[in-house]
This record gives sequence, C-alpha cells and structure tokens, in this order.
Amino acid sequence: GRIEFYQNHFNKAIRLGEKALKLFDLNGERTYYYDLMLISQAIYLEKVNRIGDAQNVIEKLLQRRQLHGKIIYSETNQASLNAYEIQSKLLGKGKQFSQAAEVAQKGIELARVDRSYDRLFELWTTLGGIYTEWNKPHLAKICFQTALKLQQWIQKDSLLIHTHTQLGRLYLKQDNIPQALDEFKRSYQYSKTSHDEYGE
Repeated sequence: GRIEFYQNHFNKAIRLGEKALKLFDLNGERTYYYDLMLISQAIYLEKVNRIGDAQNVIEKLLQRRQLHGKIIYSETNQASLNAYEIQSKLLGKGKQFSQAAEVAQKGIELARVDRSYDRLFELWTTLGGIYTEWNKPHLAKICFQTALKLQQWIQKDSLLIHTHTQLGRLYLKQDNIPQALDEFKRSYQYSKTSHDEYGE
C-alpha cells in the first residue's frame, strides 16, 4: 500500500489498506502495526478527498488511544506525527479550526523535539492552511514562511509543492498577483521534478 501511495496510486493503496486491516490479527504480538495501518489508511483517504471515511478511520484510532492512553499504541514518534498531521487536516476540513490548530501545534512541538524536519515542514504547512481557511492570513503567512525556512533540512523536495501553492493562494486572496505568480511558478517547478501528479 505504501509503495502504491508513493507512486501516486492512491486508490490502489486504499484497497490494499482495506485488505490489510481485515486480515490483521489483533491478538498477535505486534498490535501497534494496526495503528500504523490505520494512520496510513486515513492519509490515503484524505488524499482522494474521502474526508468522511478518513474521519471514521481516525475515530477508530482515537478509540484505541483511549484504551492505551497514547495518541497511538506505538513507540515511534513518526507514527504519532502522522496521526497529528492527518487529524489536524481533517478537523480543518470540518471547519473545526481551533481544534485543528491545537492538534497541529502539538505535532509541531513533537516534530521539533524529535528533529523530524520533513514532518515539521508538513505540519507548519498544514497549520498555515488551517489559518488560511480560518481567515487569519497574517498567521497563515508566518506558518508558510516558517516551513520554507526549513527547506535546507528536508529530504523530499515534493513537500515544497503544496507549501508554495498555499502561499500563492494566500497572496492571490490579498490581490498580490506578482508574488502569487512567483509562488505558483515555484510550485510548478517542484511538481515537474518530483512527478507529483496530485500536487495542488
């Protein structure tokens, strides 16, 4: 499923994720893999705008958190960071902006402590998107610019596509056409080099 996801075959990734979740033995020794699979499935579903289905998966994950007292039943920070990111995105899409921003900020703090720069970059971008939708353009711009300051440390140039696009849209809303076009050009250049057909 992850291989298909990284090749932008999101619907195939979803189908494989569904099969994996059905076949998983919850009585086995490595039950934390189930949480990782839930997070992955929510990410795949969000990528194709199946927001309700993604929220249902996150709800199942949160129910498991109540059982185990953690964001997920796993010791890996990367998995927790994925959970924070997808949960904040879904809350934002549901117009629950205050909660979305709070979740993203928790993820940012964990990513900062863990020095997980790719995830930190994504979480700052996610928070910027939340502030944009919340009609707080000044805070949104700060978030996008903070993310872009991390550019030298990130591993995947494809992450830059979304951030430059979001910043371009923000400038467009402010009628700053030259800066908007500049950001869209940068986004397009990264899209061409990373072959991300779903880059926004």
